[in-house]
Amino acid sequence: MDVVVTGRHCTISPELKERYEALARHTDRPASYYMRLAMEEKIAEYEHIYLMKHEVEDYRAGKVAAVSFDDLMGQLLDD
Repeated sequence: MDVVVTGRHCTISPELKERYEALARHTDRPASYYMRLAMEEKIAEYEHIYLMKHEVEDYRAGKVAAVSFDDLMGQLLDD
């Protein structure tokens, strides 16, 4: 099954298609509603992972300094 997302195509497995369609039948909502909901909820996780990956790369490259937990807590509590 191809899903068109604002001019983009996404191919999903027949098993996943059936799961979305079954959920749609049981809830009287379109399958596209659940597909959109799943993408909206998952994007924040991917953004977080990407940001963390780049922060680790910056640390390893010496672009940022590490801060000890105690120093961080001191900074937070001073604010």
